[in-house]
Amino acid sequence: MATIKDVAREANVAISTVSNVLNNVDVVSEATKNKVLYAVQKLNYTPNLNGKFLKSTKTGFIGIFLTSVAGPFFNQLIDTIHQECRQAGYGLIIFLNDKNNAEESFRAILGKRVDGAIILNETITQKHLEVFRDLQMPVVFLDRQVEYKTIRSVVMDNMQGIYTAVNYLIQLGHQTFGFLHGYQNNYDNKERYKGYLQAVADGQCHSILELHGDFSESSAYKAMANALSHNIHLPTALIASNDQMACGCIEALKFAGYHVPSNISIVGFDNIEKSAYYTPPITTIDPCAAEVGKVAVKVICNLIDGTATQSHTIPTNLIIRESTQICLTKFLC
Repeated sequence: MATIKDVAREANVAISTVSNVLNNVDVVSEATKNKVLYAVQKLNYTPNLNGKFLKSTKTGFIGIFLTSVAGPFFNQLIDTIHQECRQAGYGLIIFLNDKNNAEESFRAILGKRVDGAIILNETITQKHLEVFRDLQMPVVFLDRQVEYKTIRSVVMDNMQGIYTAVNYLIQLGHQTFGFLHGYQNNYDNKERYKGYLQAVADGQCHSILELHGDFSESSAYKAMANALSHNIHLPTALIASNDQMACGCIEALKFAGYHVPSNISIVGFDNIEKSAYYTPPITTIDPCAAEVGKVAVKVICNLIDGTATQSHTIPTNLIIRESTQICLTKFLC
């Protein structure tokens, strides 16, 4: 087991400097603090402080750690979290990173720059999670299901949302389906795909098309346009992993001379404002982003205060609009 001497040696600093960093004494430069925190992580050092990594002085801030703020879902989520934090007496700090600078967000949490962390960020790995667990950092994950003493999750019910949508389409007579992926390693996309596969299997239907995008409208347009250029056989219904990709998919189909929903029904996910006013208005799953944000702040505040709390799975709602219809092909056969 690593000692404070090992951390000092790894960071090439004095033991007193390591102590100052771990106790959040504001006499150490940011560069030196980052060196020490990196050494703590690398050596998996756990201070002997009866489960308290840093001294108990609160910052008065909660941090939300993201890889993107693009898109209506994040706007609603962040706005709700901000309002709930204010009501609870906390400020909100937003931390953004990608895979190339993921350690900056990790060090921000470890350096006690916030009292608790709300994380929707796939660059925070299982290894990071284990450090939070060992050091009893208050953390709420929105992108994975996990539960330890000071770690909880608040996730939307992705699987049930997609399962409900596919089952609705089956009731309309659809038997051939397609799925348009977002980022494949993304938690939400993986859960939505699981719900899709389960519903198709339970309905004894067929999945005949899979396309791949990155949750953006342009990526979906390119994926569908490329598929159509190769004369693929279209399913009668397609599930897009979010509304923005549903829009891109519809535009590519229109350009190729297809009509939604008469030629193919389309379902999205997120219930963004644009989906209600699109042509045609898009059938979608409402993830209840505001509810996710409200519950996440309640849970992180409880963790900070040491109050008993639990993880939550937030139900989703199917919003039926004009991008889906009865599959006439089945009933005309």
